[in-house]
Amino acid sequence: MTRPAPPTDDASGLLGALLDEAEELRNVRPELAYALAQRVLGRLDEGLGSPTAARALFLMGVAQYEHKEPHRALRLLNTAAAQAQRLGSEALEVRALNAVALVLTDLGDFGRAVGLHLSNLERTRTRGDAPGQLRALVNLSALHADAFERDLALRYAREAVALAQKTGLPEFEVQAQNALGVVHSRAGQHPAALTVFERALLQVRRHGLYAFEALVLGGLFGSLCALSRPAEVLARARELDLKVHPALPVLAQFRLNLALGRAHAACGAPDAADPFVGAALTLAQGASLTREAAEAHAALAEVRRAQGQLDVALAHLEAARTLDRAQLDAAGEQRAQLLKAQLAAERERARTRELQAVQVALRHQAVHDPLTGLANRAGLQARLNALLAARQPFGLLFTDLDEFKRVNDTLGHDAGDTLLRQVAGRLQALVGEDAARFGGDEFIVLFPLGTEGAGLWERAQRVLTELGAPLWLDGRAMTLRVSGGLVAYPTDGDDASTLLRRADTAMYVAKRTQRHLVRYQPAFEREVTERLDLDQALRRALARQEFRVAYQPVCDLKTGLPVGAEALVRWERPGVGLVSPAQFIGVAEDNGLIRPLGEWVLREACRQAGLWRASGLGLLSVAVNVSPVQLADPGFTGAVEAALTDFALPPRALSLEVTEQVAVTDLREAGQRLSALRGLGVRISLDDFGTGQSSLAVLRHLPIDTLKLDQSFVRDVPGEPAAQAVISALLTLTAGLGLHVVAEGVETQAHREALLGLGGGAAQGYAFSPPLPPDAFQRWWLAQMD
Repeated sequence: MTRPAPPTDDASGLLGALLDEAEELRNVRPELAYALAQRVLGRLDEGLGSPTAARALFLMGVAQYEHKEPHRALRLLNTAAAQAQRLGSEALEVRALNAVALVLTDLGDFGRAVGLHLSNLERTRTRGDAPGQLRALVNLSALHADAFERDLALRYAREAVALAQKTGLPEFEVQAQNALGVVHSRAGQHPAALTVFERALLQVRRHGLYAFEALVLGGLFGSLCALSRPAEVLARARELDLKVHPALPVLAQFRLNLALGRAHAACGAPDAADPFVGAALTLAQGASLTREAAEAHAALAEVRRAQGQLDVALAHLEAARTLDRAQLDAAGEQRAQLLKAQLAAERERARTRELQAVQVALRHQAVHDPLTGLANRAGLQARLNALLAARQPFGLLFTDLDEFKRVNDTLGHDAGDTLLRQVAGRLQALVGEDAARFGGDEFIVLFPLGTEGAGLWERAQRVLTELGAPLWLDGRAMTLRVSGGLVAYPTDGDDASTLLRRADTAMYVAKRTQRHLVRYQPAFEREVTERLDLDQALRRALARQEFRVAYQPVCDLKTGLPVGAEALVRWERPGVGLVSPAQFIGVAEDNGLIRPLGEWVLREACRQAGLWRASGLGLLSVAVNVSPVQLADPGFTGAVEAALTDFALPPRALSLEVTEQVAVTDLREAGQRLSALRGLGVRISLDDFGTGQSSLAVLRHLPIDTLKLDQSFVRDVPGEPAAQAVISALLTLTAGLGLHVVAEGVETQAHREALLGLGGGAAQGYAFSPPLPPDAFQRWWLAQMD
């Protein structure tokens, strides 16, 4: 936000000179500025009723604001504004009220702050006071940016830039350009932000406005980092011999430190990045800058991850997420205050039809989601309250899109937004105003009922079937799986909170059991509680290094000799013992822990394979399971390459096992990601073939080397002609495609002999060995080779 500019209406002479000096020092040395203004106030013969006294009070208030003393600042500034009003000095009064609004913003009173800025904007427009208008516009832009009101923030910032250019005020133009750049950056429009910051820097240097250089450079460097151009940041910093001086404004110091840290980290120098990012976090925490502290924690997480401190990285990542959630919650309250203040300002300005239209729009915005046009949470709550007050039976369906996160990760957020709008359009066509967007990819559908339960299940099924129908997205056909949880009032609850929670619980059960629709049952509560406990235990387990990797041999069916191994993660949970991966992998995929856990397993398997090869074990390859969530991560290929390099493992000694689930959303995208991995030289295996949505198209389009037959195929092979025919056909097919085949779940000698008779090549299972710890695996391997 802008700071008050030097006045034009104060006294001359010695006292005026002292106040001019205080003006210059108010941002960089607020304590000295306060002392100078206080000295002037003490030497006034005419007391507190003069313009000089009002200006001194104003500067003392600004200095207290800069010194993080908001309540003292507020008293002084309100007194200065009142004195200026009595003296008829409107310019000083508006400046003081502008500063009051800045203090109120820091105190969280956004409604009063925006009301003052809007009032100042109208007054300065009437008076033709361009500097006053510019201060109000830039501050309004910052307020709306903080509240995630991007369109309004852009509107005010662009108006400020245009006015500054028109009136020839370069200092204000730089501040307006900076505000515009910040809005573009927060909206993810980094090319636009970079262009704006470059223009601002040009103005700084053309007009010698070096007080703003650090702030603008911080924004410019941040945009370069976001555009993956970190080397340019470091080159410019070296060219300028840039030092982050503690006398700079806090926000400028933060921006520069964070950008330099991110640039060093992106250039592969996490140790060089460490002090910069650490300083950025300290600055943000010291100044209570929530958004900036979240950015610094996220950057530190990347630095710690690059340094191999995964537990510390996870802690920083969790801190960033916590702060982001707090910021979103605060932004919601801020938006509400801003809307109220804007509505009040509109009422004061004119009682016109235009005002009525604004009121209608505001009421609509308050209860509707801007992206989809559906009711938002507030609108849903109002609808539920009306149904509950009328004691009218109704059903409630809680649903979400199982593959939405992958769409966002692979196709981008614009495609994700398009998908949400298409889903919303289908819901509106089906149920009209009885649909709501609950948040993210979650939707609520209400079914008012004449008599409770009549036709409820069928109506819910129809909605889910329609949502699951193929759609066209980003130039390709796509089918998404949807899951739903269903409750009814009053059977399953008598208040909105209970009904929503129980519908969410039923939806979770639907996802876990891979069913389309589930009706709530009281027994689900225990399962959900256990799930939450498991989620928390998993987070602790990763931090406490409770995971281990076991290795199950893959053997030649004919000779029985080992040809490789599959790395299998195991969780040794204190007080419980070994926890099956089937119990925790799904939870890890849902809560995001699969990324750090999967990377740890990958690196541990590569490390162990490297040790075995160095000791002459001669292991052909080690296979590592890869979750669809990991594969969708743009950084996964780089993580694989780093693991191979760090542990000197030849790429052909690593096999990555994926399931057909990676291709459910977008077969072409999955093929491109796997091709990139295969380009490193690693092998790709298709695991669990024969389960789920097995398709020959997967074999034809995915770049795989090995097909792993699921144990469900193998189980009935001995003595079962149909199973033998299927296996024989698959072996013929894969041979024609040039694929290797590994049979899973070979538990007995009968399984082994049957597969060998059908022409099988390799297998794994208890007929050869169970999964073993590394030392036991090595002893087993050596025994087989003797």
